[in-house]
Amino acid sequence: MHHDVGRTEVIDERRTQCDAIDPGHANHRALAPAAELARLANARLTVVAVEEPHRDARRALIDAVDSITDIAVEIRVLPLRGGTSQDLCGYADRTPGSLLCMSSSAAGTMREAVLHPVSSEVLCRVRRPIALVGARHRSSGRWSEIVAFVDGSAASVPEARMATDLAVSFGLPLTFLRVLPESRSAGPDDVTEDADLRRYAADALLAGHQVTWDVLHDRSP
Repeated sequence: MHHDVGRTEVIDERRTQCDAIDPGHANHRALAPAAELARLANARLTVVAVEEPHRDARRALIDAVDSITDIAVEIRVLPLRGGTSQDLCGYADRTPGSLLCMSSSAAGTMREAVLHPVSSEVLCRVRRPIALVGARHRSSGRWSEIVAFVDGSAASVPEARMATDLAVSFGLPLTFLRVLPESRSAGPDDVTEDADLRRYAADALLAGHQVTWDVLHDRSP
């Protein structure tokens, strides 16, 4: 089902922002950030939910996106087959190039510190960028910068690449940060640290994009 608002032209499937929400919850924390990202990328917003055990899932999704009137919105209700997380992962695998947005935790004060089991499993299984929206997120309605925290590990390489892609796509400045233990004085290590961050920024620099980097020192990185 397509809930088309704002524009009706055909949108490239690779330019899709997917937001997985639970129809059983009234507070769809990830919906507003997902819509903001879709606006920045000039992309379609696809709101996805698994039908069972929510028999009225489609109506819940329609009500949830009713106030989004400036971008194209698509609603997808998936039949329950292998489990909520498995079905969401399967859908994500069928939409290459999309960015998946989900809530990081379940509703309720006691659960805010625990990663939602569905989000956790999707995060482990899906080989694509996932934006997790925390319980205390407050939407500003405006994005001003993409910041990537790197630690020098192998995992930082794809992270830096994804941050660069987002910054270039959204037309936002890009900053790379690394936090290291406190240093008593400046010296040769500072030069090495700077060179390491410059390596992550290489793709953005070659593209002529605005990029900065810095090393922060703290007792508890």
